[in-house]
Amino acid sequence: MSIKCMALMGLILSMFSFNSWSRPVVATVVLLRGEVTQLVPGSRIARKVQKGDQLQEDTSIVTSDKSFVRIKFSDETILNIGARSKAIVVQAGGKSPGIITLLKGRLRAKVNKSKHKKGRHKFYVRTQTAAMGVRGTEFETNYNPRNHITSLLTYKGEVAMVQTKGKEIEDEVQRQQEVEDVTRDGVEIKDAPKLAKTIKEEMELSLQSKEVVVVKQGQFSGTIISLNKTSLPVKVSPVQLNHLYANNEMVENKGRATRRTNVSLENKSFNLTPVEQEAPLEGFYDPKTGAYAPKAGGLLDMSSGLYISPGVDSVFDERNNIYVASNIGDIDKRTGQYVAPRGLKLDAEKGFVPLKFRKNPSAETLTKQLAMRDQMNIALRKDLHLRERVDKNKVIDFPKMLRLRELLGKHTVSVHFKPMSYSLEMSDDTLTAVETKYDSDNANSFLLNWSIRSGSTWQPVLSFGRQTIAFKENQVAGLSKGSDHLAQMGFGVRFNLSSRWNLVTMLSLEQTLYLNHEPGSSSTTEELIKVYLPRIPFTLEGLLIKWGTIGVHSDIGFVTNLAKKSGNFEVKPGFGLNFDLYLKWWVKAKYWASLGLSSHTFQSEVANTNFTATAKNSSTALNLGFGASF
Repeated sequence: MSIKCMALMGLILSMFSFNSWSRPVVATVVLLRGEVTQLVPGSRIARKVQKGDQLQEDTSIVTSDKSFVRIKFSDETILNIGARSKAIVVQAGGKSPGIITLLKGRLRAKVNKSKHKKGRHKFYVRTQTAAMGVRGTEFETNYNPRNHITSLLTYKGEVAMVQTKGKEIEDEVQRQQEVEDVTRDGVEIKDAPKLAKTIKEEMELSLQSKEVVVVKQGQFSGTIISLNKTSLPVKVSPVQLNHLYANNEMVENKGRATRRTNVSLENKSFNLTPVEQEAPLEGFYDPKTGAYAPKAGGLLDMSSGLYISPGVDSVFDERNNIYVASNIGDIDKRTGQYVAPRGLKLDAEKGFVPLKFRKNPSAETLTKQLAMRDQMNIALRKDLHLRERVDKNKVIDFPKMLRLRELLGKHTVSVHFKPMSYSLEMSDDTLTAVETKYDSDNANSFLLNWSIRSGSTWQPVLSFGRQTIAFKENQVAGLSKGSDHLAQMGFGVRFNLSSRWNLVTMLSLEQTLYLNHEPGSSSTTEELIKVYLPRIPFTLEGLLIKWGTIGVHSDIGFVTNLAKKSGNFEVKPGFGLNFDLYLKWWVKAKYWASLGLSSHTFQSEVANTNFTATAKNSSTALNLGFGASF
């Protein structure tokens, strides 16, 4: 080789080396597991990362299966990159905010509190579908290119997040590569710093949008392609939150026996507790604005980015103010990973799919497996996650109607006004041997109910009411009677039996009208008297049919009473039947109105020292109700 050729090669190599080393060193590798490679600016050949390596700005980092890398920036920010991930350190360190592009996989960061002016972000993370701004916090995020979901879980502090609509990240990466190609040809240009500046400006602009959500400690938010926005932040299960937080090296349990732990909160205390969320705990979807929040207390699959909401049979935990997931899977005790129900696995695009058996399963086993898959995927579809729902016109409205089990976790106050017809029949009278009937066509009833929020499958219930019963004048002429107003009050318990049925039992004191023959010294006086009767109703509340936010409900029950004496008048134990059928319309997520018919009858034996008789109290009413849950 001639001296001129060697000199030319030396010049080219020196130019290449200058370009590679001209970019500032921004981070150092402090921990490593498995195989991790880096692609430095100006190079097309990736090389393995070693502990102690110093990383330049715009370096791409790729982790393989079962791998992990931790890097530390000059401002003490710690960045962890999990297995099967690719990230680009676009800019970091110094006075400028750090910018990380996550092309796929998991990333966990601990960012020290910003010394910049209030309102400015110290650290940015961007994915294909989201922009995140950090001022000082610890968080974990995931981007899955298969379903385009970016998920975010904040451990401490706050992270601002918004779904982005700009140019695709891959195009910018390609432009950056083209810049490097030109630089290698010996032409000095400065497009790379401009690119970082442009990214910062775009990020700040995105994070000024009205669609930004602030995800606080213990809360999750994710991008929803079908709605073109992020979900409102909701609290995750504190059990999974603390297990994930403890797994700071992002260890995965792939290929190992899973050590499942359930998500029960009973007798458990936590180092991290989720901050109270602003969105309704039971979740909601507004088709007008696209605002959406899944049900609080669910589990997060950090691999697929999917959030698995608590099921319809979940129980509200009052101490932690979340729903406790039921039958939706478990978490791995060692890693905090989500573990699908037995017989299923979670696919990023298809949702839950059956596991393949080594041997052909029985027809019964296969049927159960497929039924469980369908049930789990219904919840994912409602939560707008599955990729098949990207078409905005096919989005299923998230129901505004609260389920019966969800209502147990709410204070509910309702008022009912009932214009009604009322009758009192006296038969088998041993004194007069005459059947008597008193009717009121313009009676009415007002009832106030308060269902007290509970953290279990039961809740306390209080009721207060007043009836006004004015019998026809021609029927009560000559009778001695007092006021037309009757009071009632009661205390009881509601038990949730299933997603559609509740059982309510109460002990109530109700003023009830009876005809009494009061013996006197010379004659018997007939009078209408009021008796505070202790009644015990048992009512089965059911949701029969529902269309969107309207449901057809039915209350069916029977009632008995305790024996009661009032002076020399005695009411013996009797029984009655109650039936209500009504339409209930959820005007908004917290408010409802109802309209229906009520039919109540009660029969008992009455007596004094002068007579015995059978008394039957009956009413038929139009029931108009209004309620609010909070």
